[in-house]
Amino acid sequence: MAAAPLPWHVSEDQWYEDTVAHWSNEVSAESNDGVLGGWSEVDTEDARGSLKFVAECLAQGSQVASAPGTVALDCGAGVGRVAGGVLLNVVERVHLVEVSKALLAQAEAKLRPFADRIQLEQASLRVFAPQPAAYDLVWAQWVLGHLTDTDVVGLLARCRSGLRPSGAVVVKDNTAPPNDCDIDGKYLLDTENAAVIRTHAHLRSLFKLAGLKMARSAVQENFPEDLHAVRMYWLVPAV
Repeated sequence: MAAAPLPWHVSEDQWYEDTVAHWSNEVSAESNDGVLGGWSEVDTEDARGSLKFVAECLAQGSQVASAPGTVALDCGAGVGRVAGGVLLNVVERVHLVEVSKALLAQAEAKLRPFADRIQLEQASLRVFAPQPAAYDLVWAQWVLGHLTDTDVVGLLARCRSGLRPSGAVVVKDNTAPPNDCDIDGKYLLDTENAAVIRTHAHLRSLFKLAGLKMARSAVQENFPEDLHAVRMYWLVPAV
């Protein structure tokens, strides 16, 4: 029996109608500035922070490494920014999943030099189901805020099943302080980006519901002060 849906502040249909409209009409596929909401200047520092975080986590004993046969899943891959700047430096192959046809086409063009190392798939993360034990690393950056709590838990639970032994899920996202949140101290409405910004505590509660535990976390350094704190989570199966 499926778990009961988690509370959300609007109907699911309304939420996803607004989200799809945002990504279809307001986000440009032409550059990183579109997918980063006008903050393209953080791209280099973002990749540097992600690679540092992965290196620190690998030093703690994870088996993920840029060795032959290693595979990463890029959830909400956009124009291939994270795949090109981070994941292809960590694993041999990357599977990019993105709901927007335009963004995926741009990712294909951008990553053409790595064509033999990537797989592109147009799919909604609400229903995408990884093959069992297919990935050494799953990466979800700046995408969970566009999903309801119910769909975040569902996606992460399916990604947990897609991990190989010693694999990990990385979530990288903005976090909001509880006293800034509109909804029960759990998240802040980000209407400009058709998303929510969850608190650190609420994200951890969703990870737990998905059967994942936090092995390590860190805050991204050297980002503009105007941005909400961006935190990285290294998650492994709880059992």
